[in-house]
Amino acid sequence: MDNSYNNETEVVHSDEVNNDTLASEDINVSMDNHINNEISEENLKPKKSMQREILEWVISIVAAVLIALIVRNYVFTFVNVVGSSMEPTIQNGDIFFARRIMYEPQAGDVIILTPYPGGDPFIKRIIALENQVVDIDRFTGEVSVDGEILDEKYIDTDVITQPGGVIGYPYTVPEGHVFVLGDNRHPGGSTDSRSIGPIPYESIIGKASFRVWPFKSFGSLPNGNE
Repeated sequence: MDNSYNNETEVVHSDEVNNDTLASEDINVSMDNHINNEISEENLKPKKSMQREILEWVISIVAAVLIALIVRNYVFTFVNVVGSSMEPTIQNGDIFFARRIMYEPQAGDVIILTPYPGGDPFIKRIIALENQVVDIDRFTGEVSVDGEILDEKYIDTDVITQPGGVIGYPYTVPEGHVFVLGDNRHPGGSTDSRSIGPIPYESIIGKASFRVWPFKSFGSLPNGNE
């Protein structure tokens, strides 16, 4: 009887070991299947090809260049002044921020313009707008618009503005044009409307509104009539 009990005990104990072993094997099999599934899913994920990555870079670069061109051609640009036609207000080598968008010409503004198609840009000051009458006194050098003498604080005091030989005065500025002069009124100091005539609106690139170089002159450029 004792032997039978011992045998049964041994049998029961043996069954428990087998069950634990089977359970452990089931867990291992389950984990292996789970890992295999994860590996399979990872393999199924599309990998970004080198060609696609290069294409994305190219698209990004092209988009950046297009945005830069749009901003430069339609919003604002930077202008490096070459020459002395706007002295003493503006010096050779000065760099300006020129605003293009939503600019309406105003008398007294300093503007960037291209008087000739495809030519180099000029920097001048607007003296009169369309339909205004400009006059230059050849003896005193006084410039008047619509009969009012301008207070030109921006030019040298020891210079007499000469009227030039192309335009007869008093002169009425045609529609869609502006009359411009350089601040340098010394003989031969500026090529402007006295010698090349009025400037059409479409030749105006923008307003030189802010000087960024040299740093000692950093700041906005006030309207000449202020």
